[in-house]
Amino acid sequence: VPLAVVSISVGLVPNGHGSEKCWLRTDFLWSFLGPVSFILAANTVLFISIMVIIFSTLKNMKGEILKIKRSESDQRLFRSVALKAMIQFIILGCSWILGFFADNSKALEIIFILLNSQQGTFIFLVHCVLNQEVRQLYVKQWRSLCAVEAPHNHDSTIITTSEF
Repeated sequence: VPLAVVSISVGLVPNGHGSEKCWLRTDFLWSFLGPVSFILAANTVLFISIMVIIFSTLKNMKGEILKIKRSESDQRLFRSVALKAMIQFIILGCSWILGFFADNSKALEIIFILLNSQQGTFIFLVHCVLNQEVRQLYVKQWRSLCAVEAPHNHDSTIITTSEF
């Protein structure tokens, strides 16, 4: 896909690449912002459809709870998935939306770069650090590592007797 976008943009405007400020000339930014806009729009449509499915499932589960005793863990699971989907949408999408407006503002450019460079960190925080099951596994693993590394101390007392 990137090769197709670059090929089309170079074919339409051969002198559109390369300037002192950016790898694209200012009058040629649509060749980058166009595909980014399309991807953001597609992600937004997918996100909304996923959220509708999750919330309709939650609503159906609420109605079925009266008929069948469902565990609260199922509801928490769906809510957790919905929350994680929303957070991941924000992590992956908002920085690119910010990128549209970062053209003339050095502060917005820096924020854009920082947010984009830390997307993996944010995803790790959401899916690992904020996940209770994963945290419990980390604690269990850490304890087993600490138990292996710790020397086994046997309390031995030395009794000495002295006769005077």
